[in-house]
Amino acid sequence: MLKKWGALSDMAEGNCFLVAQLSLVAALLLSLAVIPPAHGAMLLLPITGELKADMVTSVIARGAVPLGRSGRGLIVRGDRSRLAGLIATHRLLLLAAPERLCRGGRA
Repeated sequence: MLKKWGALSDMAEGNCFLVAQLSLVAALLLSLAVIPPAHGAMLLLPITGELKADMVTSVIARGAVPLGRSGRGLIVRGDRSRLAGLIATHRLLLLAAPERLCRGGRA
């Protein structure tokens, strides 16, 4: 009888390990999908509040081209390295803007 429960316990541990591995792979794939590209379309999301005119002016001053709005954010085409300073100064979050997901906001 004890051997039977031992086998079930081993199966449960194996399943937990498999679930943990699959969760890790899913999290990695999701993070790769939202990491902004070095150059290309990016979604700028204000962390607090709404997108303000001075934020848009700063984005344009850094060489980015606005492509449209997406919810509270702004879709731009530009260089990640030039836009990275906006993260701290304007509290913006830089994310990838794949066309499949941000189609509605594109101009």
